[in-house]
Amino acid sequence: MTYGLNNKIQVSPSTIAIWTSLFFIGITLGRLIGGLISFKINDKNRMRLGELTILIGIILLSTTAIDGVDNATYLNVILPLSFIVIGIGCGPIYPAIIHDTPTRFSKSLSQNVISVQMGCSYIANISAAPLFGVLGKNVSFLYLPLVVFIFLIILSIGNEIVAHKTKNKDNLIK
Repeated sequence: MTYGLNNKIQVSPSTIAIWTSLFFIGITLGRLIGGLISFKINDKNRMRLGELTILIGIILLSTTAIDGVDNATYLNVILPLSFIVIGIGCGPIYPAIIHDTPTRFSKSLSQNVISVQMGCSYIANISAAPLFGVLGKNVSFLYLPLVVFIFLIILSIGNEIVAHKTKNKDNLIK
């Protein structure tokens, strides 16, 4: 069984499994790097740096549409690298969000807010992959960069809205 990225590129399930592993290796590296730079860069900027890194990975992932990039280079170098880069970008975001919660919301609200954050992350985790699988099977797997980009935009806008709305802690529920 193979999965078609377009008319020219067919990918085996074992290759896709390797790419998925590279994404999780990237997350692990991103968490390590995020922890090491946490002494120098605050949580909000670590989130933004992670978002920028994800954007770079999306750009790499999108290079299949660029003329002049042959299939072998794309499949063997660019695509695996893009999954690692996206993983590295994802790595520091969740820990930074959780760590910044008491600062953003107050210590008295942080336990409840963290519970909601964890619940939402689990729901997104179990629903995003199957939903994209249906989209990829019925439409095209070439939409992966667009779907990841849409999630990145939602994440970035949501982060900035929360940062803006929690500047004045007097308006928060006590």
